[in-house]
Amino acid sequence: MADWISVKDKLPEFGIDRKYLKLLSPKLSRFSQKKEDLFNFRCPFCGDSKKNQFKARGYIYRKKGEYFYKCQNCGVGHTMYNFINLLDATMAKEYSLERYTNGDAA
Repeated sequence: MADWISVKDKLPEFGIDRKYLKLLSPKLSRFSQKKEDLFNFRCPFCGDSKKNQFKARGYIYRKKGEYFYKCQNCGVGHTMYNFINLLDATMAKEYSLERYTNGDAA
């Protein structure tokens, strides 16, 4: 008999965060992955530098198993859900539902 592995076992909660970050990435100017759990792009709230279009000071990072957003220019910070919600409310509802159905009530 084959061992059955649940979807939850295959996809840790931060896998859902990464999935939605990937879905959101086309909306984020200069999006790039710097390290395994560190992503960088231009801040969608302050726009970073008006003089230098190559500056990207918005970061998504993982801390204690959760992803967070922080801009090193304007200081804005959000949880992953709030960040997604501010950029795409429909996607935030899908994200919340998927986390809930995978056993994460946050």
